[in-house]
Amino acid sequence: MRPSKESLLDFFKEVDTDFHPTLSEKTDLSLYADKILRNAILFCEFSSSGKIKGLVVMYANDYEKKYAYIPLVAVSPAYRRLGLGHKMLVEALNYVKSLDGKILSVGIHTNNPIAYKLYQKLAFEYVSDCDNRFYLEYHL
Repeated sequence: MRPSKESLLDFFKEVDTDFHPTLSEKTDLSLYADKILRNAILFCEFSSSGKIKGLVVMYANDYEKKYAYIPLVAVSPAYRRLGLGHKMLVEALNYVKSLDGKILSVGIHTNNPIAYKLYQKLAFEYVSDCDNRFYLEYHL
């Protein structure tokens, strides 16, 4: 199931303050929703009512550098600590593996210590840090 623009906007508003700076400070949420619906691969978990519980946004189209990037991982506050972030990231990494060598590494930035631990648990490796954000990569 693919989310609607409206459900993405509702979700972004719900998790907005989880990011520093907030998502709404960094970008126009409506334009961002359009962009990811048009260009990104989405890994979502939905409630029975169709509300987004969690989302991983991935761009896996740089076949020249063999590189994918995950700009957003978020879980609704009501569904945290249930393993949804881990489950969606595993799905995303399995998707990249299914590309048969077209992508060899996945990058992610974070300034969230809880997320950092999750990425390390999934074998993402520290590469560098800048402006209080860590850059990690997962190598296939």
